[in-house]
Amino acid sequence: MAADADDAAAPAELATFSSREAYVYAPLPPAPHYGHRAELWDVNKWLREVKVRVVMRGDDCFVRLEDGDSGELFAECPLPSDGTSLTVAVEPVVDSQRYFVAKVVDREDPKKHAFVGLGFRDRADASDFTAALDDYRQLVRRSKEAEAMRARFEALAAAAGEGGDGGGDGGGGGGAGAEDLRLRETITLKLGGSIKRPDGGREPLRRLSGTVPAGVGGPAAAGAAAAPAAAAAVVAGPSGGLRLAPPPPPPPAGARPVSGGGGAAAAAAAAADGTSAAAGAAAAAAADDDDWAEFQS
Repeated sequence: MAADADDAAAPAELATFSSREAYVYAPLPPAPHYGHRAELWDVNKWLREVKVRVVMRGDDCFVRLEDGDSGELFAECPLPSDGTSLTVAVEPVVDSQRYFVAKVVDREDPKKHAFVGLGFRDRADASDFTAALDDYRQLVRRSKEAEAMRARFEALAAAAGEGGDGGGDGGGGGGAGAEDLRLRETITLKLGGSIKRPDGGREPLRRLSGTVPAGVGGPAAAGAAAAPAAAAAVVAGPSGGLRLAPPPPPPPAGARPVSGGGGAAAAAAAAADGTSAAAGAAAAAAADDDDWAEFQS
């Protein structure tokens, strides 16, 4: 029962690469300064024929060399998961793409290790093996970047929380690393171009800021006709600010309002038009009667 509990608690394993035909060569001496060369091995005299698997278990990855006949574990090469270069565990030779040098480690005593040669008969298997190692290298890199990003965001959140707690009546200004996204009360727009002066010259636009009074353009009942007037009333001054066009001069003191007179004149014109139309209709009817009389005679 205890063994079953241990098996259930152990993380699942995922094989990212498998090859049924590979060869292990005798332990090798440390690499010289120019690296390992497969031509110095007797590649036709291998130590054992093995199957190679790249297995992931949790965040760890291993290159396992298993006996080709029985499938028993022959040796194991753990890959570093702390961001160290994978070449400390598996290093390609300098004169071939099918041969590598693997650092196998004793499970009982990790301090015991040896460097053995590893060769693939098929070049495609060697390429897939390299791709599996590169996928794990990228996975480790992304994990480190994600951890660093999470730590940075947690620090920013903690700083913002401390700043909000200590802000008091000041509005909770946030910490030093928090970004203030509130809108400012005054916004200044910088526009390019120029305006024409009364003397014919042109002056560049410097800065426009401010608001338009609500009374510009007449009452709301004027409708859409008041909008062009309001837009035309707002002009850019020579100093770069906003100013309004001067209002029209007041009417003379003795002048009479034109609103009522205008309405009476319009009514009189309409009545005159109606009389003219009636006279024209009567004349046309008389002409028709004369024509009908001539036809009867």
